[in-house]
Amino acid sequence: MAIVSDNGANVASARRLICSKYKKIINIRCVAHCYNLISKDIIQHTFAKRMIQRANRIVQFFKKSYKAAAILKEKIRQHEISGGGLKTYVETRWTTVHECVSSIVRLKSCLEEIRDNNPEVITTPAILTILHSRGFFHDMQHLSEVLLPIKNAILAIEATNSTLADAFINLIKIAATIQNLPTDEYRGFRNHCVEKFNNRFEEFNDPIYQLAFFLHPAYRKTLKFGVFPAIANYAGQLWQKMGKSKKSSEILITQLRLYKEQKSIINGRPNPYAASYTIGSDDVGDTPLMWWNACEVKPNHLQRLAIKLFSITPSSAACERMFSSLGWFCGKRRTQLGINQLEGLGKIYWFNLSNTAKQLNQAQTEMSPEMMSVAETVFNELEEEVFLEGLEDTELPNPAEHLYPNEPDLSLDI
Repeated sequence: MAIVSDNGANVASARRLICSKYKKIINIRCVAHCYNLISKDIIQHTFAKRMIQRANRIVQFFKKSYKAAAILKEKIRQHEISGGGLKTYVETRWTTVHECVSSIVRLKSCLEEIRDNNPEVITTPAILTILHSRGFFHDMQHLSEVLLPIKNAILAIEATNSTLADAFINLIKIAATIQNLPTDEYRGFRNHCVEKFNNRFEEFNDPIYQLAFFLHPAYRKTLKFGVFPAIANYAGQLWQKMGKSKKSSEILITQLRLYKEQKSIINGRPNPYAASYTIGSDDVGDTPLMWWNACEVKPNHLQRLAIKLFSITPSSAACERMFSSLGWFCGKRRTQLGINQLEGLGKIYWFNLSNTAKQLNQAQTEMSPEMMSVAETVFNELEEEVFLEGLEDTELPNPAEHLYPNEPDLSLDI
Protein backbone atom coordinates (compact mmCIF):
# COMPACT_ATOMS: atom_id res chain seq x y z
CA MET A 1 0.00 0.00 0.00
CA ALA A 2 1.13 3.55 -0.66
CA ILE A 3 -0.03 7.10 0.06
CA VAL A 4 0.40 9.54 -2.83
CA SER A 5 -0.23 13.26 -2.31
CA ASP A 6 1.26 16.69 -2.88
CA ASN A 7 3.79 18.16 -0.44
CA GLY A 8 1.74 20.75 1.40
CA ALA A 9 3.03 21.09 4.97
CA ASN A 10 -0.08 19.60 6.59
CA VAL A 11 -0.39 16.80 4.02
CA ALA A 12 3.32 15.92 4.26
CA SER A 13 3.05 15.76 8.06
CA ALA A 14 0.02 13.49 7.83
CA ARG A 15 1.87 11.17 5.42
CA ARG A 16 4.86 10.97 7.73
CA LEU A 17 2.70 10.20 10.77
CA ILE A 18 0.78 7.45 8.95
CA CYS A 19 3.89 5.86 7.45
CA SER A 20 5.79 5.96 10.76
CA LYS A 21 2.93 4.15 12.49
CA TYR A 22 2.20 1.71 9.66
CA LYS A 23 5.57 0.61 8.28
CA LYS A 24 4.12 -1.28 5.33
CA ILE A 25 2.64 1.90 3.82
CA ILE A 26 4.98 3.62 1.35
CA ASN A 27 5.23 7.42 1.51
CA ILE A 28 5.23 8.91 -2.04
CA ARG A 29 5.03 12.49 -3.21
CA CYS A 30 2.85 13.21 -6.24
CA VAL A 31 5.27 13.60 -9.14
CA ALA A 32 2.70 15.49 -11.23
CA HIS A 33 3.09 18.32 -8.72
CA CYS A 34 6.85 18.12 -9.29
CA TYR A 35 6.37 18.68 -13.02
CA ASN A 36 4.00 21.56 -12.35
CA LEU A 37 6.48 23.17 -9.93
CA ILE A 38 9.23 22.89 -12.55
CA SER A 39 6.94 24.61 -15.06
CA LYS A 40 6.06 27.37 -12.59
CA ASP A 41 9.73 27.90 -11.71
CA ILE A 42 10.68 28.15 -15.39
CA ILE A 43 8.06 30.75 -16.22
CA GLN A 44 9.24 32.96 -13.36
CA HIS A 45 12.25 33.97 -15.45
CA THR A 46 11.94 37.48 -16.87
CA PHE A 47 12.04 36.21 -20.45
CA ALA A 48 9.34 33.55 -19.93
CA LYS A 49 7.15 35.81 -17.81
CA ARG A 50 7.24 38.58 -20.41
CA MET A 51 6.39 36.21 -23.26
CA ILE A 52 3.47 34.67 -21.34
CA GLN A 53 2.15 38.13 -20.47
CA ARG A 54 2.22 39.02 -24.15
CA ALA A 55 0.56 35.75 -25.13
CA ASN A 56 -2.20 36.33 -22.57
CA ARG A 57 -2.68 39.86 -23.83
CA ILE A 58 -3.16 38.64 -27.40
CA VAL A 59 -5.51 35.83 -26.34
CA GLN A 60 -7.67 38.14 -24.23
CA PHE A 61 -7.91 40.70 -27.02
CA PHE A 62 -9.10 38.19 -29.61
CA LYS A 63 -11.58 36.66 -27.16
CA LYS A 64 -13.11 40.06 -26.40
CA SER A 65 -13.06 41.52 -29.93
CA TYR A 66 -15.82 39.90 -31.98
CA LYS A 67 -14.61 41.28 -35.32
CA ALA A 68 -10.97 40.30 -34.80
CA ALA A 69 -12.03 36.85 -33.56
CA ALA A 70 -14.21 36.31 -36.65
CA ILE A 71 -11.35 37.20 -39.00
CA LEU A 72 -8.97 34.93 -37.08
CA LYS A 73 -11.45 32.05 -37.26
CA GLU A 74 -11.78 32.53 -41.02
CA LYS A 75 -7.98 32.58 -41.42
CA ILE A 76 -7.72 29.33 -39.47
CA ARG A 77 -10.30 27.76 -41.79
CA GLN A 78 -8.53 29.00 -44.92
CA HIS A 79 -5.14 27.67 -43.79
CA GLU A 80 -6.73 24.40 -42.57
CA ILE A 81 -4.95 24.65 -39.22
CA SER A 82 -5.96 22.00 -36.71
CA GLY A 83 -5.90 22.38 -32.95
CA GLY A 84 -8.46 25.15 -32.56
CA GLY A 85 -7.95 28.83 -31.84
CA LEU A 86 -6.02 30.75 -29.22
CA LYS A 87 -5.87 29.13 -25.78
CA THR A 88 -6.12 30.82 -22.39
CA TYR A 89 -3.57 30.20 -19.65
CA VAL A 90 -5.40 29.06 -16.52
CA GLU A 91 -3.02 28.91 -13.58
CA THR A 92 -4.76 25.97 -11.90
CA ARG A 93 -4.67 23.87 -15.08
CA TRP A 94 -1.11 22.72 -15.36
CA THR A 95 -0.87 22.10 -19.11
CA THR A 96 -2.48 25.36 -20.23
CA VAL A 97 0.70 27.43 -20.06
CA HIS A 98 2.12 25.41 -22.96
CA GLU A 99 -1.21 25.37 -24.79
CA CYS A 100 -1.40 29.17 -24.56
CA VAL A 101 2.14 29.71 -25.89
CA SER A 102 1.93 27.00 -28.56
CA SER A 103 -1.39 28.37 -29.85
CA ILE A 104 0.39 31.63 -30.68
CA VAL A 105 3.08 29.69 -32.56
CA ARG A 106 0.53 27.48 -34.35
CA LEU A 107 -1.44 30.51 -35.57
CA LYS A 108 1.60 32.56 -36.53
CA SER A 109 0.64 32.83 -40.21
CA CYS A 110 -2.93 33.87 -39.35
CA LEU A 111 -1.83 36.50 -36.85
CA GLU A 112 0.74 37.90 -39.28
CA GLU A 113 -1.87 38.17 -42.03
CA ILE A 114 -4.26 40.02 -39.73
CA ARG A 115 -1.41 42.28 -38.60
CA ASP A 116 -0.43 43.15 -42.18
CA ASN A 117 -3.77 43.05 -44.02
CA ASN A 118 -6.36 43.92 -41.36
CA PRO A 119 -4.63 46.20 -38.84
CA GLU A 120 -7.82 48.25 -38.41
CA VAL A 121 -9.49 45.42 -36.43
CA ILE A 122 -6.66 45.47 -33.87
CA THR A 123 -7.91 48.43 -31.88
CA THR A 124 -5.38 48.10 -29.07
CA PRO A 125 -2.01 49.61 -30.06
CA ALA A 126 -0.11 47.35 -27.66
CA ILE A 127 -1.30 44.26 -29.55
CA LEU A 128 0.06 45.60 -32.84
CA THR A 129 3.30 46.48 -31.09
CA ILE A 130 3.62 42.91 -29.79
CA LEU A 131 2.90 41.37 -33.20
CA HIS A 132 5.44 43.69 -34.86
CA SER A 133 8.13 42.94 -32.26
CA ARG A 134 11.25 41.47 -33.80
CA GLY A 135 11.76 37.85 -32.81
CA PHE A 136 8.39 37.60 -31.04
CA PHE A 137 7.28 34.38 -32.74
CA HIS A 138 10.81 32.92 -32.56
CA ASP A 139 10.89 33.50 -28.80
CA MET A 140 7.42 31.97 -28.48
CA GLN A 141 8.58 28.92 -30.42
CA HIS A 142 11.58 28.55 -28.13
CA LEU A 143 9.50 28.81 -24.95
CA SER A 144 6.93 26.37 -26.36
CA GLU A 145 9.63 23.77 -27.01
CA VAL A 146 10.80 24.03 -23.39
CA LEU A 147 7.29 23.67 -21.95
CA LEU A 148 6.18 20.84 -24.27
CA PRO A 149 7.93 17.93 -22.46
CA ILE A 150 6.54 19.19 -19.14
CA LYS A 151 3.02 19.19 -20.56
CA ASN A 152 3.54 15.71 -22.02
CA ALA A 153 4.95 14.51 -18.69
CA ILE A 154 1.90 15.76 -16.78
CA LEU A 155 -0.51 14.12 -19.24
CA ALA A 156 1.49 10.87 -19.25
CA ILE A 157 1.70 10.61 -15.47
CA GLU A 158 -2.04 11.27 -15.08
CA ALA A 159 -2.86 8.29 -17.31
CA THR A 160 -4.46 5.29 -15.62
CA ASN A 161 -1.60 2.98 -16.65
CA SER A 162 1.29 5.24 -15.56
CA THR A 163 3.87 3.88 -13.13
CA LEU A 164 6.61 5.14 -10.82
CA ALA A 165 9.10 4.33 -13.57
CA ASP A 166 7.25 6.70 -15.92
CA ALA A 167 7.74 9.45 -13.34
CA PHE A 168 11.52 9.11 -13.55
CA ILE A 169 11.52 8.61 -17.33
CA ASN A 170 9.63 11.86 -17.86
CA LEU A 171 12.03 13.71 -15.57
CA ILE A 172 14.85 12.50 -17.82
CA LYS A 173 12.98 13.75 -20.91
CA ILE A 174 12.51 17.19 -19.33
CA ALA A 175 16.20 17.27 -18.41
CA ALA A 176 17.20 16.34 -21.97
CA THR A 177 15.16 19.24 -23.38
CA ILE A 178 16.73 21.70 -20.95
CA GLN A 179 20.20 20.32 -21.65
CA ASN A 180 19.72 20.93 -25.39
CA LEU A 181 18.70 24.57 -24.98
CA PRO A 182 20.95 26.91 -27.01
CA THR A 183 23.75 28.53 -25.04
CA ASP A 184 24.11 31.64 -27.17
CA GLU A 185 21.20 34.08 -27.10
CA TYR A 186 19.20 32.13 -24.47
CA ARG A 187 22.06 31.36 -22.09
CA GLY A 188 20.52 33.18 -19.12
CA PHE A 189 17.18 31.44 -19.61
CA ARG A 190 18.89 28.07 -20.03
CA ASN A 191 20.88 28.50 -16.82
CA HIS A 192 17.69 29.50 -15.00
CA CYS A 193 15.97 26.31 -16.24
CA VAL A 194 18.97 24.17 -15.23
CA GLU A 195 19.09 25.69 -11.76
CA LYS A 196 15.37 25.28 -11.12
CA PHE A 197 15.33 21.73 -12.47
CA ASN A 198 18.26 20.76 -10.25
CA ASN A 199 16.49 22.19 -7.20
CA ARG A 200 13.26 20.31 -7.91
CA PHE A 201 15.07 17.11 -8.85
CA GLU A 202 16.95 17.16 -5.55
CA GLU A 203 13.66 17.76 -3.75
CA PHE A 204 11.87 14.89 -5.51
CA ASN A 205 14.81 12.51 -5.92
CA ASP A 206 13.22 9.67 -3.96
CA PRO A 207 15.04 6.30 -4.28
CA ILE A 208 11.74 4.59 -5.03
CA TYR A 209 11.61 6.31 -8.44
CA GLN A 210 15.11 5.10 -9.31
CA LEU A 211 14.27 1.59 -8.11
CA ALA A 212 11.12 1.52 -10.25
CA PHE A 213 13.10 2.86 -13.21
CA PHE A 214 15.69 0.11 -12.76
CA LEU A 215 12.97 -2.54 -12.45
CA HIS A 216 11.46 -1.43 -15.75
CA PRO A 217 12.79 -4.18 -18.10
CA ALA A 218 13.32 -1.73 -20.96
CA TYR A 219 15.65 0.57 -19.00
CA ARG A 220 17.75 -1.63 -16.71
CA LYS A 221 20.78 -1.16 -18.99
CA THR A 222 20.70 2.62 -18.66
CA LEU A 223 21.48 2.85 -14.94
CA LYS A 224 24.35 5.23 -14.16
CA PHE A 225 27.57 3.69 -12.85
CA GLY A 226 27.64 3.56 -9.04
CA VAL A 227 23.86 3.84 -8.55
CA PHE A 228 23.09 0.13 -8.25
CA PRO A 229 24.48 -0.35 -4.68
CA ALA A 230 22.24 2.44 -3.37
CA ILE A 231 19.22 1.00 -5.19
CA ALA A 232 19.90 -2.51 -3.92
CA ASN A 233 20.29 -1.24 -0.37
CA TYR A 234 17.02 0.70 -0.60
CA ALA A 235 15.22 -2.33 -2.06
CA GLY A 236 16.37 -4.43 0.89
CA GLN A 237 15.18 -1.82 3.39
CA LEU A 238 11.84 -1.49 1.62
CA TRP A 239 11.41 -5.27 1.60
CA GLN A 240 12.00 -5.43 5.36
CA LYS A 241 9.56 -2.56 5.94
CA MET A 242 6.98 -4.74 4.25
CA GLY A 243 7.42 -7.19 7.13
CA LYS A 244 9.92 -9.55 5.50
CA SER A 245 12.93 -11.10 7.20
CA LYS A 246 16.54 -10.02 6.80
CA LYS A 247 17.39 -13.36 5.17
CA SER A 248 14.72 -12.93 2.51
CA SER A 249 16.02 -9.39 1.99
CA GLU A 250 19.46 -10.83 1.18
CA ILE A 251 17.84 -13.23 -1.32
CA LEU A 252 16.05 -10.25 -2.87
CA ILE A 253 19.36 -8.39 -3.39
CA THR A 254 20.85 -11.52 -4.98
CA GLN A 255 17.92 -11.64 -7.38
CA LEU A 256 18.49 -7.96 -8.17
CA ARG A 257 22.05 -8.83 -9.23
CA LEU A 258 20.75 -11.60 -11.50
CA TYR A 259 18.24 -9.17 -12.99
CA LYS A 260 21.02 -6.64 -13.63
CA GLU A 261 23.27 -9.18 -15.41
CA GLN A 262 20.82 -9.99 -18.25
CA LYS A 263 22.87 -13.03 -19.25
CA SER A 264 20.93 -16.05 -20.47
CA ILE A 265 23.02 -18.48 -18.48
CA ILE A 266 24.61 -17.71 -15.09
CA ASN A 267 26.67 -20.38 -13.29
CA GLY A 268 25.28 -23.03 -15.63
CA ARG A 269 21.68 -22.14 -14.89
CA PRO A 270 19.19 -20.19 -16.99
CA ASN A 271 18.61 -16.62 -15.84
CA PRO A 272 14.87 -16.21 -15.06
CA TYR A 273 15.12 -12.45 -15.76
CA ALA A 274 16.66 -12.68 -19.24
CA ALA A 275 13.39 -12.46 -21.17
CA SER A 276 13.17 -9.73 -23.81
CA TYR A 277 10.92 -6.71 -23.47
CA THR A 278 8.98 -5.21 -26.39
CA ILE A 279 8.27 -1.48 -26.29
CA GLY A 280 5.07 -0.51 -28.08
CA SER A 281 1.46 0.48 -27.55
CA ASP A 282 -0.67 -1.23 -24.94
CA ASP A 283 -2.20 -3.46 -27.63
CA VAL A 284 1.00 -4.84 -29.17
CA GLY A 285 3.78 -4.15 -26.66
CA ASP A 286 4.70 -5.36 -23.20
CA THR A 287 3.98 -3.53 -19.97
CA PRO A 288 6.15 -3.80 -16.84
CA LEU A 289 3.36 -5.57 -14.97
CA MET A 290 2.85 -8.03 -17.82
CA TRP A 291 6.58 -8.77 -17.99
CA TRP A 292 6.98 -9.31 -14.25
CA ASN A 293 3.85 -11.43 -13.99
CA ALA A 294 5.36 -13.74 -16.62
CA CYS A 295 8.51 -14.38 -14.56
CA GLU A 296 8.71 -17.87 -13.05
CA VAL A 297 11.17 -18.06 -10.18
CA LYS A 298 11.13 -19.32 -6.62
CA PRO A 299 11.33 -17.65 -4.20
CA ASN A 300 9.65 -14.79 -6.08
CA HIS A 301 10.78 -11.93 -3.81
CA LEU A 302 11.92 -9.57 -6.58
CA GLN A 303 8.85 -10.35 -8.66
CA ARG A 304 6.54 -9.49 -5.78
CA LEU A 305 8.38 -6.25 -5.03
CA ALA A 306 8.29 -5.18 -8.70
CA ILE A 307 4.57 -5.95 -9.03
CA LYS A 308 3.87 -3.92 -5.89
CA LEU A 309 5.83 -0.90 -7.19
CA PHE A 310 4.31 -1.01 -10.67
CA SER A 311 0.82 -1.19 -9.16
CA ILE A 312 1.20 2.23 -7.48
CA THR A 313 -0.39 5.23 -9.19
CA PRO A 314 2.27 7.98 -8.98
CA SER A 315 -0.10 10.97 -9.17
CA SER A 316 -2.95 12.27 -7.04
CA ALA A 317 -3.99 14.82 -9.68
CA ALA A 318 -7.13 12.90 -10.70
CA CYS A 319 -8.37 12.79 -7.09
CA GLU A 320 -7.66 16.48 -6.56
CA ARG A 321 -9.45 17.36 -9.79
CA MET A 322 -12.50 15.47 -8.57
CA PHE A 323 -12.29 17.24 -5.18
CA SER A 324 -12.19 20.55 -7.03
CA SER A 325 -15.29 19.64 -9.02
CA LEU A 326 -17.14 18.48 -5.91
CA GLY A 327 -16.17 21.75 -4.23
CA TRP A 328 -17.80 23.59 -7.11
CA PHE A 329 -20.99 21.57 -6.62
CA CYS A 330 -21.03 22.18 -2.85
CA GLY A 331 -21.16 25.96 -2.98
CA LYS A 332 -22.74 28.21 -0.38
CA ARG A 333 -26.13 27.62 -1.98
CA ARG A 334 -25.84 23.82 -1.99
CA THR A 335 -25.07 22.89 1.61
CA GLN A 336 -27.81 20.26 1.92
CA LEU A 337 -26.62 17.89 -0.82
CA GLY A 338 -26.43 14.29 0.30
CA ILE A 339 -23.50 11.97 -0.42
CA ASN A 340 -25.43 9.98 -3.03
CA GLN A 341 -26.58 13.15 -4.84
CA LEU A 342 -23.05 14.54 -4.81
CA GLU A 343 -21.64 11.28 -6.11
CA GLY A 344 -24.21 11.21 -8.90
CA LEU A 345 -23.46 14.79 -9.95
CA GLY A 346 -19.74 14.02 -9.97
CA LYS A 347 -20.23 10.95 -12.17
CA ILE A 348 -22.42 12.85 -14.64
CA TYR A 349 -19.97 15.74 -14.83
CA TRP A 350 -16.92 13.55 -15.44
CA PHE A 351 -18.77 11.33 -17.91
CA ASN A 352 -19.73 14.36 -19.97
CA LEU A 353 -16.24 15.83 -19.67
CA SER A 354 -14.62 12.57 -20.81
CA ASN A 355 -17.05 11.78 -23.62
CA THR A 356 -17.85 15.21 -25.05
CA ALA A 357 -15.74 14.75 -28.19
CA LYS A 358 -17.13 11.27 -28.90
CA GLN A 359 -20.72 12.34 -28.42
CA LEU A 360 -20.26 15.46 -30.52
CA ASN A 361 -18.77 13.46 -33.39
CA GLN A 362 -21.90 11.32 -33.47
CA ALA A 363 -24.24 14.31 -33.41
CA GLN A 364 -22.26 16.82 -35.46
CA THR A 365 -24.45 16.36 -38.56
CA GLU A 366 -27.44 17.59 -36.55
CA MET A 367 -25.72 20.60 -34.97
CA SER A 368 -24.70 23.98 -36.33
CA PRO A 369 -21.05 25.07 -36.03
CA GLU A 370 -22.07 27.66 -33.42
CA MET A 371 -23.75 25.03 -31.27
CA MET A 372 -20.75 22.73 -31.68
CA SER A 373 -18.44 25.47 -30.41
CA VAL A 374 -20.64 26.09 -27.38
CA ALA A 375 -21.01 22.40 -26.58
CA GLU A 376 -17.28 21.70 -26.83
CA THR A 377 -16.46 24.32 -24.18
CA VAL A 378 -19.42 24.23 -21.80
CA PHE A 379 -17.98 21.65 -19.42
CA ASN A 380 -14.43 23.05 -19.41
CA GLU A 381 -15.72 26.54 -18.63
CA LEU A 382 -17.19 25.38 -15.33
CA GLU A 383 -13.72 25.42 -13.76
CA GLU A 384 -12.04 28.11 -15.88
CA GLU A 385 -10.36 30.96 -14.06
CA VAL A 386 -9.11 34.10 -15.71
CA PHE A 387 -5.36 34.53 -15.43
CA LEU A 388 -4.25 37.82 -16.91
CA GLU A 389 -1.43 39.92 -15.59
CA GLY A 390 -2.14 43.62 -16.00
CA LEU A 391 -0.21 45.29 -18.77
CA GLU A 392 -0.37 48.96 -19.61
CA ASP A 393 -1.42 50.02 -23.09
CA THR A 394 2.08 51.18 -23.93
CA GLU A 395 4.71 49.86 -26.23
CA LEU A 396 6.21 46.71 -24.77
CA PRO A 397 9.99 46.45 -25.07
CA ASN A 398 11.62 43.46 -26.70
CA PRO A 399 12.45 40.94 -23.93
CA ALA A 400 16.25 41.11 -24.02
CA GLU A 401 16.64 40.15 -20.33
CA HIS A 402 17.57 36.60 -21.39
CA LEU A 403 20.80 37.73 -23.07
CA TYR A 404 23.75 36.98 -20.81
CA PRO A 405 26.74 36.48 -23.12
CA ASN A 406 29.33 36.31 -20.32
CA GLU A 407 27.44 33.98 -17.99
CA PRO A 408 28.95 30.48 -17.57
CA ASP A 409 26.86 27.45 -18.57
CA LEU A 410 25.35 25.39 -15.74
CA SER A 411 25.02 21.60 -15.84
CA LEU A 412 22.21 19.26 -14.81
CA ASP A 413 22.55 17.02 -11.75
CA ILE A 414 20.41 14.16 -13.10
